Amino acid sequence: MKTVETGANAAFVIDLVDTGGSIIDATALTYALYDGSNAVVIAETAVTSFAVGDATASLTIAGSYHQITGAAAQSRLLVLRATAANGDIIRLNIPYLVLGAPLAFMSRSYQTYQDAELTAYGLPNLDAWNLASEQEKTRALMEAFDRIGRLAFSVSYHSADVVTSIAPQYGMWQLSTIADLNTFTPAEMDLLPAEFIAALKRAQVIEADVIMGGDEVAQKRENGLLSETVGESSTMWRSGRPLSLAVSKRTLKALSGYVSFGVRVGRS
Repeated sequence: MKTVETGANAAFVIDLVDTGGSIIDATALTYALYDGSNAVVIAETAVTSFAVGDATASLTIAGSYHQITGAAAQSRLLVLRATAANGDIIRLNIPYLVLGAPLAFMSRSYQTYQDAELTAYGLPNLDAWNLASEQEKTRALMEAFDRIGRLAFSVSYHSADVVTSIAPQYGMWQLSTIADLNTFTPAEMDLLPAEFIAALKRAQVIEADVIMGGDEVAQKRENGLLSETVGESSTMWRSGRPLSLAVSKRTLKALSGYVSFGVRVGRS
């Protein structure tokens, strides 16, 4: 499926062929654009570049129709309506995706894509990550950001200046517990310890690897598997399914010392 970056123009060259593979002898051609909820984005409009006898249709959808925020992607449906010589109307559907803005600090990520690749370079056992495309990694990083953001964190502050600058804003008597991390702005995140930010980056990459299939044992346990035999080697697990958490055990390990399982405290 064709993909377009948010805010970018999308150029199309479409063969005028029906579902049976026959060339459409069109005398007129229009197009319309719809979003994922089937709402009209562009009302039916003539394809001005089309001339009778053309075997293809060429048109460009302006980037102003591809502005999205707060989503990994949104769907679009381009619909061509060709009027055949015999008067029949033939509809051609061309679906495509508009991709969200690139990863940015605290914009559905704790790091840019380039930073994530650098983070991954220093981590072992990222089998799924190492085989994935940039698009797959980006989607997984966004999902990992959402999952990690559901956790509560206990963070120690070492500066009185940090306490006095944050305390009134969050209305906390104690600043050790943060339950709404993903609502923080970049400026607010900059007030947190560098070690905690580094741990978040590592955890995000690890969770992205798990999302893309990099933790087969955890998946087997989640499915209720109690034992596995491969050749002469056997593995046994305790009965019962493991505790279901927002993130994987690998990710929790990367966040060791920061995750709080006590009472969740958010902004007042």
